[in-house]
Amino acid sequence: MIGLPPFAPDLTVKDHVALVAATWMADADEASVVSQNVMGALGLEELGTRYPHELSSAQTQLFGLGLALARPFDVLILDEPEQRLDSVWLAVVTDTLVKLRDDGATLVVASHSPALTERLADRTLELGAVV
Repeated sequence: MIGLPPFAPDLTVKDHVALVAATWMADADEASVVSQNVMGALGLEELGTRYPHELSSAQTQLFGLGLALARPFDVLILDEPEQRLDSVWLAVVTDTLVKLRDDGATLVVASHSPALTERLADRTLELGAVV
């Protein structure tokens, strides 16, 4: 996920996640399970009936990550998934990413968060400022 995808203003958070899952899954039951799992893992259930324009910046970040996770992938590239998240939501995102990694996904993450990289990274590459 590099940047947020476009959102349909007339679809709720739950509708968006379900739509993305349905476009990638083999059948409706699988899409429903994936959608529910993503919503649950990221704590999006309470936002399910809200529309994208009604979300805070942190909620939008979680929502964007949810849309990325609703697709099948072997490799996931994330650019600062911790942006705008407080420590509680950072822990939720970190737990979710650690589980994905432990389940076999390859994650490439650009991050400024030591809390995220310490728990998630098998290897790190620190980039310095170019002068």
